[in-house]
Amino acid sequence: MSSFSHFFIPRSRKVEFDVEIIIHELANIPSIAGLYYVKWKLQNGNKRRDVTRRVEIKNHSVIWDYKILNSTKLIIGKDGYLMPCELGLSVKQELNGGKEINSIGKLSLNISEYVGLSTVTRRYLLQDSKINSTLKLTINMKQTFGDVVYKVPVLKKTQIFGGLAGIISEQTEQDDERSIRGLSPTFGSHYMDRSRSLTSLRSEYQSTKAAPVAPSLVTTSIITRVGRVGDKSHTDVVEEIFMGTTVFDDDDKRSVHTTAN
Repeated sequence: MSSFSHFFIPRSRKVEFDVEIIIHELANIPSIAGLYYVKWKLQNGNKRRDVTRRVEIKNHSVIWDYKILNSTKLIIGKDGYLMPCELGLSVKQELNGGKEINSIGKLSLNISEYVGLSTVTRRYLLQDSKINSTLKLTINMKQTFGDVVYKVPVLKKTQIFGGLAGIISEQTEQDDERSIRGLSPTFGSHYMDRSRSLTSLRSEYQSTKAAPVAPSLVTTSIITRVGRVGDKSHTDVVEEIFMGTTVFDDDDKRSVHTTAN
């Protein structure tokens, strides 16, 4: 929907949000050369587009920790659901002093799906990419104008990086939703609808996937220890496991080290 067409939308169907997005890093890059940057574009944003700084690749990853502070207007559709609002990101590689620019991959997210989920940090597989690199993002949406009289579209998981992080993320997502419902009774039924939709999605996934494989002893040990690593959060521990830098200490002061392949 173009910005011009917003003039014809009743004010009662407009909801404004402050948006905070952090582009943390790109991991699992096969190349070992070049500078990398991300071009981003936010539909209906106060600031529509910009670019991160150019960063040299190290240890097959690039770290930006680039923060986007923006605001956007979301439209409530005639069916009561928030209409799509696209966040587009394009990862570029620069070689030979800028003489050669390569497209590494793209990512398109509907930020309307993140409304009401508090702060969400996840890894996403790049689209239109020849490599299996993952882009780590944090998205936080805070409503600043409009009544909570809308429904939130279901958060799609097709692009979200799975693995061990996925084991933790679903429980974290449920905890976030319960916290939001406890904070404000006006959030009401549309969060219940979201919760039921996610539950239904998980049930369908469980019923269609192949027979589960018994976890290895090492994986089981890691999962049972996740909640016992000092003051670190579950998300931090899982992140360290993914990057191969975690050290777990048990009651006997023995250590289990994970190393990247």
